[in-house]
Amino acid sequence: MFKITVIGNLGKDAETKMINNAPYTVFTVCHSQQRKDAQGNYTQTTEWVSCKKKQYNGTDTILPYLTKGSKVCIMGDFYTRTYTTQQGEKMVELNCNVSHIELIARPQQQLPTTGAEQPPYNPQRPPQGGTDIPPMQGQPWPYQGGYHPTPPAGQQSVFPPDQPPY
Repeated sequence: MFKITVIGNLGKDAETKMINNAPYTVFTVCHSQQRKDAQGNYTQTTEWVSCKKKQYNGTDTILPYLTKGSKVCIMGDFYTRTYTTQQGEKMVELNCNVSHIELIARPQQQLPTTGAEQPPYNPQRPPQGGTDIPPMQGQPWPYQGGYHPTPPAGQQSVFPPDQPPY
């Protein structure tokens, strides 16, 4: 059995399909990378992986978040399928039975809003101010470079002042 890990973007919104009378979440992940050839020219290759993830109890909680352009990390069983196009060309399709999926980032236009203007997207720092991503507050730790969270006004910290929260 082959295992695969792919980090890439979704090519379109994920959808539910019935396969052998069982519900599956199906989607495609695109992985692109740039390489330098012997002459020093850069070439970009793009690989598409067709993915399916079995839904248990007929639902998948991550389905609404798997939208076109979302960056995901998938892991699962890898297999290929060979087919012939209408032009007679032999093609190989890359497939994955997904066992684990992580949502890395959603497209910028779909970030949660609080009614206030969102700052421009910066891939070097996580988005702040959304409803599901708390802003990083507090002072940097002297040793690990992280942040000690500051509790909201009127609330007491649940962390001892001399210990990091993690």
